[in-house]
Amino acid sequence: MKNAGANLGRIQKDLKDLLKRERSVEGGGVGLTPPVKEAIQMSIDEARKLGSEEVLPEHVLLGLMRTRDGVAAGQLEDLGITAERIYMELARPR
Repeated sequence: MKNAGANLGRIQKDLKDLLKRERSVEGGGVGLTPPVKEAIQMSIDEARKLGSEEVLPEHVLLGLMRTRDGVAAGQLEDLGITAERIYMELARPR
């Protein structure tokens, strides 16, 4: 994330603000919204596409970026983080 130009402090602040605004799930239970379910499936797809047998944090990040109607993708794009930049960082030799 740092190499892709992210301001990690701002990301943390924005996510905390976002979570404060979100309503709890009706009935007090924990559930998965359709965008969250989609992000999970996209994360699995990204792991497979990149030849991994495990879903790693980078796959989850890409899954979030690829999710339609996902709040996370919009927040990250506002900070200059795109799926393309993440792919470029993953391809760089370490």
